[in-house]
Amino acid sequence: MLASFSKKWAAEVGRQLGSDSDEVEIYAYGFEVFLCIVINLMAIFFISVVLDVFIQSLLITLTIAGIRVYGGGSHLATYSRCLISGTTIVIGLALLSRVSVPAPVVHGLAILCLLMAIWVIRRWVPAGTEKKSITDYKQRLIQKRKTAVIVIIWALMISVTIYYSAFNYELCLILGALAGLFTITPAGYKLSQAIDSACGFSKGV
Repeated sequence: MLASFSKKWAAEVGRQLGSDSDEVEIYAYGFEVFLCIVINLMAIFFISVVLDVFIQSLLITLTIAGIRVYGGGSHLATYSRCLISGTTIVIGLALLSRVSVPAPVVHGLAILCLLMAIWVIRRWVPAGTEKKSITDYKQRLIQKRKTAVIVIIWALMISVTIYYSAFNYELCLILGALAGLFTITPAGYKLSQAIDSACGFSKGV
């Protein structure tokens, strides 16, 4: 249902903007990811409030969403599976971010994460699937640039957390970026396929 709605939404936006079919496909993919994130946020909201990690969960979710909207990434075979796994990952990382970590270690992780982001963007962005893959060179370059802008915004947010000594929030941004970037890599796709295989599907869609 989400995929169908996303395609209709993308078609309407594409009609108004005069976009070609490749651009409409990009819109549809981005809209579908966005809608999934919105529904996940609703689930995450209730759980995170109960566990008192709402702000942490929000930062992590927005970071993952920002990277995946333009960067792409692996998906599980069903939406319900994505919802459960996505919520579990976000809440788990939010709880993990509350662990006390020395500031120099957190800053070092931020630098490593930035280097990883540059490598992933150059190597795999935009990451698609067999059914949704961007092959046009110019479109791929545009997606890389858009993802790079997201990473620049992320780096600025990291700088703000460092300035205000909000190391817990800095760690949230790092964990969210690592999770989002991981789904773009071949390892992320293999993990999704392994989960789907364990649940009775040969490969994700």
